[in-house]
Amino acid sequence: MFSGPLPARVNHRKLATEKRKLEGTLQLRDFSRLTDSLLEPEGEVSATLAFRKARKQASLVVGDASVIVSLTCQNCLAPVDYKLSARLNHVIVNTAEALFDLEEDIDGIVSPEDLISPVDLLEDELILSLPMVARHDNADCKVEDYKAAEEDNQEVSPSGETYKPFAGLAELKDELTGASNGRSKK
Repeated sequence: MFSGPLPARVNHRKLATEKRKLEGTLQLRDFSRLTDSLLEPEGEVSATLAFRKARKQASLVVGDASVIVSLTCQNCLAPVDYKLSARLNHVIVNTAEALFDLEEDIDGIVSPEDLISPVDLLEDELILSLPMVARHDNADCKVEDYKAAEEDNQEVSPSGETYKPFAGLAELKDELTGASNGRSKK
């Protein structure tokens, strides 16, 4: 078993033949598509990847990854830390045709070369584990502060009536409609 920082590229065929397991870390900033959704690209992804031989010269990789990322809370717009966890169970094949030949319940990755990046293996799974809407727990969310500030900033007329900026347009429309109806009767 290999432990420590994972290499940028690994030979998946050799690792599968030897039934090797890799365990280590990757820099979050190397996951460029994932970091587009984050506040900060700093951190380390912990990963475990086990390689085995699959049918027809393919490699099977099973593993998991986890990382704590910083997202924007959609309630209060403050940063919120969120733990992403992903499971991986993919067959690595040489061609797109081989990918289409896989059974429906088997996920696959196309890699025409023997070398593949662990980032390529894990990035899509981590992206899929992002929450649909990032939020703090209710106790940690500062949404009440924003509600109070919003209530303080609302304009209220001295008479207590709500100001309707387009109400005059309705009256003008009625006047124009009445005037055009009066002309057409002549």
